Amino acid sequence: MNLLQLLIDHQNELTLLATVAIVMAISPGADFALVCRNTISSSRESGLYTTFGIATALWLHIAYCIAGLALVINNSPVLFMTIKYTGAIYLVFLGVQSFMMKTTTPHTQSPIKTLLSNRMAFVNGFTSNALNPKSTLFFLSIFTQLVSPSTPLTIQVIYGVIICIAHIIWFVSVSLLLSQQRFLNKIHRYEQQVNRLLGIVLVLFGLKVAYL
Repeated sequence: MNLLQLLIDHQNELTLLATVAIVMAISPGADFALVCRNTISSSRESGLYTTFGIATALWLHIAYCIAGLALVINNSPVLFMTIKYTGAIYLVFLGVQSFMMKTTTPHTQSPIKTLLSNRMAFVNGFTSNALNPKSTLFFLSIFTQLVSPSTPLTIQVIYGVIICIAHIIWFVSVSLLLSQQRFLNKIHRYEQQVNRLLGIVLVLFGLKVAYL
């Protein structure tokens, strides 16, 4: 059976998953707050590398779901709680870190941004998504409820590609928007307040995860 025929046979499943993937990508969450923080406080490049980290972590979720480990996680409260609380602690750490950031120059001068290495930005994005129970629950629900056990491996991989592309398009767009010079000139007047707000948001997401 060729790929086109497979897609036709699973078009209802494909449409439903694509819709859920788009909603998942654009819904406010820790990944969104992190991309905003790294773009505003560091650079467009940091925002993009954070996005690439998130996209890579998505494939971690996709891989364990395709491998059947989703059922293991779903039926192992201890394993799921470990992921859950580790993710919560990491989000709180990032939030506190963001809250403690200070403007490095007076508002009348051009701000000197906090330089975040591409590697660290990538690690931020990867760790945030990999340890985020929201992502884990999303993929558990997708691959245990929406995807049929009889769905071919090729189609499941295509589902993963769709989910990944949806997130990349959204977060790259966010990074490009937030790094526009006119926007930055305005936002840097309130740089410390913005960092603190994003820090609070990340901490709240962490606490929400812990008590989910």
